[in-house]
Amino acid sequence: MNDASQQPSLFTIIGGAAAVAGFVDELYDRLVADPLVRHHFEADRLPSLKRAQRAWFEAALSGAEALPTDLASAHAGLTITDEHVAAVLGHFDAIIRSTQLPLRVQRAIVSLVSRLWYARRF
Repeated sequence: MNDASQQPSLFTIIGGAAAVAGFVDELYDRLVADPLVRHHFEADRLPSLKRAQRAWFEAALSGAEALPTDLASAHAGLTITDEHVAAVLGHFDAIIRSTQLPLRVQRAIVSLVSRLWYARRF
């Protein structure tokens, strides 16, 4: 019998905080280069955005009951379309696919993050 509570979290499986930091750095490199979404990522805000993003990914991938930031509140006042979300998730998916993680782990990560993002209420 598999007890899910005894399974390591995705956060642990991927390599912890160092792996999340690498994903976030690469994600933001892609986002500031993407003409569709770069207007949301001003250079002077990048350090705080990356800190918040790392905390959010760490919590989400650890299976935390509550995430440190409510996505709707964090993005209040921004016009974010489904096309923007799809672009961000597409970049994230490409980053995860480029890893040496097993395919089932890659898909679990992308599925979790996608579900959380598409559940937002902007």
